[in-house]
Amino acid sequence: MALIKVQQNSRDAESIAPAFCRRSPPPHHQGADPTKAGFKSPWASARQLGLFSFLRTRLFDWNEKPLPPKEQLPAVRIVTFEATSGDASDIRFTWLGHASCHLQIPVLSGGTFTIITDPVLSRRCSPFSFAGPKRYTDACTTVDAIASSSAPGAWPDAIAISHNHYDHLDLATIKALISRPNGKPVPHIFCTLGVKAWFLSLGLSPDHVTELDWWDRRVVQRESDGARVRFTCTPAQHFSGRGLICDKTLWGGWALEILSQEEAKRGAKIWFAGDTGYRHVPRKGMSREEEDQIPSCPAFRELGDMMGPFDLALIPIGAYLPRVFMSNVHCSPSDAVRIHREVHSRKSFGIHWGVFRLTPEAPDEPPRLLKEEAALLGLPEDQFAVCEIGETVNVVVE
Repeated sequence: MALIKVQQNSRDAESIAPAFCRRSPPPHHQGADPTKAGFKSPWASARQLGLFSFLRTRLFDWNEKPLPPKEQLPAVRIVTFEATSGDASDIRFTWLGHASCHLQIPVLSGGTFTIITDPVLSRRCSPFSFAGPKRYTDACTTVDAIASSSAPGAWPDAIAISHNHYDHLDLATIKALISRPNGKPVPHIFCTLGVKAWFLSLGLSPDHVTELDWWDRRVVQRESDGARVRFTCTPAQHFSGRGLICDKTLWGGWALEILSQEEAKRGAKIWFAGDTGYRHVPRKGMSREEEDQIPSCPAFRELGDMMGPFDLALIPIGAYLPRVFMSNVHCSPSDAVRIHREVHSRKSFGIHWGVFRLTPEAPDEPPRLLKEEAALLGLPEDQFAVCEIGETVNVVVE
């Protein structure tokens, strides 16, 4: 039985793309069929950096120091999903590590609608069990533990996937989530353009997976109580690929909005950024002031103007060194603070750090630099913060 139904025939199935993205083909499509020709980040803030650039960076500009002792690594809590202090109308956000976020979003009729983003609970983010980036902090839960939890809202109604990189789309975790553990229903999958075929190859039916292009949106309705949520696929400056062939599937973030039946009353509004850069830093040693003269990705300001403010934003802050290469596809803490302001987020948490060593910065550097940058730009204390892996935080819906 379907857990939720996607409403296909309504104005919510339309795109809200700004004029720049309404060309034919859209500027981020490399041709009439982008799943064959590929996708691209179409802004002046992005650069096409290939394998040679990565190898040169890896050989000559990769200053990686050993990991610190385990007791100095980011703390991990075992998730229980039990209710914490706070109001029933609050968003309950649990950081599962890296880009995996468990969101219990209050619906206007009572109860919650649960979404997990980019679920990765495996030991490695790799096509191989014996090689590839390995966790340096333990997973805070398992799919079986989520399925066995008696806490209301622990099991997801839907899963939102930002793109197909291994640290965001994990075969073992997805297989476990769609295997109906403990008799749980299969969550509905939302993914970016071109990724649906991967899910269908696992045996899911086409009506169980919704793939969207940038600025496209769909409303889903839960059959048990009529709760309605609008999913909007939002742009990101990144790339895709699960092998040598890159960019044949799209990458993006997700804006999530709780709707009332009449749409007269506003519910919670959340933005999950996925994986993204903010600008391309062309040389080492640039000051903050010099970096601010570089073109930045305009999509975040467009998102904030069209859909903001957001009650909660989940923005990546890790995997940004070396800046000359990584800034194109991963935002630094300073970039993240600017994105936070541009999307008009009331409360943000830094994600995409503390689990896999994808780049050479120290594990404790992203949250430290985030705190420093937020203070430099005059953000109120804790408006943009981090939490522990496995920690549940209540966020007020204004």
